[in-house]
Amino acid sequence: MKKALTLILVFLAAAGYAQTTIIAQGSPFELKTDKPQVIPVTLRMDKPTELHFDTVSVFSARNGNVSAEAYRKGIAISWDQRQSLLKLTVDPALLDAQGTYDVNLRYHIGSSTDNLYLNLSLVRSPAVLTVDKINITEQGTDRKADSLIITETSGKAGAGSLKLSFCYVPGVPKGRLITLPQQPIDVLPGGQTTVAYHIDEDLFKTLPIGETVGKLQLTSNSIAAPIPVQVDIWNKRSRWWIVLTVFTGLLIGTLVRHVLKDKKDREQARLNGLQLVRDIKDYTGTIEDPKFQAAMNAIVQDVLTAIAPSNNAVLLAGVSAITDKIDAARKKYNSQKDTFESILNTSKTNYNSLKAELFDDSLLPQVSRILAASQQSLNKAGEKLDAFNPTEAEVWLSKAKDQEKAGLLSYIAYINSLISFMNSPANYLPALPAGNDTAAVIQSFTQAAQSTYSASFSMGVQDAKSALLAANSIQQDLNAALDKLETGVLNFYNSGNALAANHPDFIAAITKWFDALKNMVNNTDAKLQPVAYWNPALLTALNAVWPNVVAVSQITLGDGESQAAFAFAARFFSGSGIPAPGTPLADLDLADLDDSYRSVYGQYLQSNIIQLLALTLLIGLGGFLTYGKNFVGYPEEFITIFLLSFSLDITADSIAQLRNRPA
Repeated sequence: MKKALTLILVFLAAAGYAQTTIIAQGSPFELKTDKPQVIPVTLRMDKPTELHFDTVSVFSARNGNVSAEAYRKGIAISWDQRQSLLKLTVDPALLDAQGTYDVNLRYHIGSSTDNLYLNLSLVRSPAVLTVDKINITEQGTDRKADSLIITETSGKAGAGSLKLSFCYVPGVPKGRLITLPQQPIDVLPGGQTTVAYHIDEDLFKTLPIGETVGKLQLTSNSIAAPIPVQVDIWNKRSRWWIVLTVFTGLLIGTLVRHVLKDKKDREQARLNGLQLVRDIKDYTGTIEDPKFQAAMNAIVQDVLTAIAPSNNAVLLAGVSAITDKIDAARKKYNSQKDTFESILNTSKTNYNSLKAELFDDSLLPQVSRILAASQQSLNKAGEKLDAFNPTEAEVWLSKAKDQEKAGLLSYIAYINSLISFMNSPANYLPALPAGNDTAAVIQSFTQAAQSTYSASFSMGVQDAKSALLAANSIQQDLNAALDKLETGVLNFYNSGNALAANHPDFIAAITKWFDALKNMVNNTDAKLQPVAYWNPALLTALNAVWPNVVAVSQITLGDGESQAAFAFAARFFSGSGIPAPGTPLADLDLADLDDSYRSVYGQYLQSNIIQLLALTLLIGLGGFLTYGKNFVGYPEEFITIFLLSFSLDITADSIAQLRNRPA
C-alpha cells in the first residue's frame, strides 16, 4: 500500500513538471559592443518551478548552418534560483563578426533527471560603414586630394581586418596610379579612420583632360557586403590658358574685322555671282529648249560682267554695286525658271493625259492599231519632254492629237461598213437549218454595236477620249459576234457529221471562209473597207463542199453513222472478235487479225485499269483510316506513307499470285 501511494505521488509530480511552460523574455538579445558583456535573461513560468541549469556553458550554439565549440565556450551561463534570473556572459572574441546565434540551454526540473532545453537567440549586427567619395583635382601645378575616411555609424560593432582592393582607373595599369595600404584596417564601433594613399606622378600626367572615374572596394567579415568607393579624378589645364586665349581672340578679331573684311566682302560677292552662274549652268545642263537657253545666256553674261576683276567701275563703286547686279540677275533667273517650269508641267500634264488615252491597256488590239501614228508622235513628244524641251514637245503633242482624230475617223468609216455587212447574215452565214439560233445571236451583238455607233458617231468625232471608249465597245461586240459565229457554225457541222467536219476538203473551205471574216473584223492589213477582205465565192464553196464530204463519210461508216470524238479509242476497245477455231490460215486476213489483237488488248487494258483503280481506292482508304487520326504533316510521315505505297505491287500478276498463295 505504501509503495503504491509513492508511485502515485511521483506520477503526479511528473505530470506537473511536464505541464510547466518556460519562456525567455527579450529573445533575441542583441550584442551591442565588441567587449565581453553580461546579458540578464528573465524567465517567465506559468507556475513556480525548481529549475536546475548546467552552469558551465550553453549546451549548443549555432550561427546559421555553422556550429562550433568556440561558440559554446563564448557563451557562459549562471542561474539564480531564488530570483529566477538567468545570466549569459558573452565573449564576442569567440564569436563571428556578425550573425544570429541559436542557443540551446539544457536544464531539468526538481529532482527529475529528464533533460529539457530552452531556446533563445543572440544577434551580433554587422558594422555599418560610410565612405565618402574621393575627389582628386589637379589644375596646372596645383593638386587637391581628399583623404579616404571610413566611419562606423551604428556604434554597435566595429569592422576588424578591413581590406582595401586595388584602385581601378580606366586606361591605367591596375593599382599603379593610386597605391593603397595592403595591411588590414580596424575601425572601432562609432569610430572613424583616415587612410593615406600615394599618387604616381608620371602616371597622373598620362590621364586625359577632364574627368576620369576610378573605383575601389572595402571588404571585411564584419560588414554585410563589400562597400564600393568612387574616385573622381579631374585633370584640368592651368587658368593662364584663359588669359592666353582671350589675348589671341582679341588679336585675330581685330585683324579679321578691320583688315580682311573689305576683301572678304568683295570675294563673297564674286562667289555669290559665280554660284549663280553655276546654278544656272547646272539647271540648264539637260534642258534643250532653245528659247529658255537664250534667256539664261543673257543673264549669265550680265553676272560675269559684274564680277570681272577688270571692271574698275564696279570696284570703285564698292561691294554694293556687285551685289545689286547679282541680286537683280538672280530675281530674273528665278522668275524665268518658274515660268519655264510652269510651261513644262503643263506640257507634261497634256502628255500624260493623251498617253492615258492612246496607251490604255483596256483598248482592244483592233482599236489600238488605228492609233499607231498618233502613238509614235506622242513618243516623240515624250522624248522632247525628257530633254526638257516643252516648245518642241507641244508641236508633237498637237500632231498626235490630229493623228488620233484622223485614225478614229478612218476607223468609224470602216466599222460602219462592217456593221452593215454583219447585220445581214445572208452575206456570210452558210446554210443552217431553221431552228439554228446562230444568226440571231450574231445579230444581237451587231445591233448593239450599231446602237453604240449611232449614239457616239452620228456627228463624227467630237471628243477623242469618249470616241475611243465607244470604238472599244463596238469592237468588243464585233469580236463577240465573231466568236459566236465560229462556235455556232462549227457546232452545227460537228454535231451533224463529225467525220465529214474533219474532212480535209471541208477544213480547207471553212478555214478560208472564217479567215476572211476574221480579217474583216480585225482589219489586219488596215484596209479602207471591210469588203476588201471578202469574196462571196468563199461562202459558195463552203456550202458546196459540205454535201460532198457528207457523202464520203456515209460511204466510210454507213448511212447516218457519225464518227465519235474518240473513234480510235472506241475502235481500239471494240474491234472484231477472235477468229473461230478451225479457221484456215489462208482465210485469215492480216487486217482482221490486227483488229482482233486491238480488241483483246483493249479488254486486257480495261480490266487492268479497273483493277488498278479499285485497288488504289481501297488501299488509299485503308491508309487514310490508318494514318488519318494522328496525321500532322511532318516530312517523316510523308516519307513513311510514300515508302509503304511504293513497296506495294498492285498489278494483276501480283494479285493473282496472292490469290493463289496457299493459306
